[in-house]
Amino acid sequence: MISGGDTLGTDEIPLVLMADDDDDDCTLAKDAFSESGAHGAIECVEDGIALMDHLFRASPLPSLILLDLNMPRKDGRQA
Repeated sequence: MISGGDTLGTDEIPLVLMADDDDDDCTLAKDAFSESGAHGAIECVEDGIALMDHLFRASPLPSLILLDLNMPRKDGRQA
């Protein structure tokens, strides 16, 4: 969700950010996203700490975050 002053420019593609510690789940999501024909990019991070780091430095913010609730270090509930 884009909030406040963070909006996508007309030349920017939407970003989906996925936080999941299972590489197979990330690969499956990327394949499904690609096959759907959706416009945009999907990136994966391995846990809640990496998710928070990514969000603090992201510009623009992701349009959608897919969040695994059970991850090491910082889980989805804590993030």
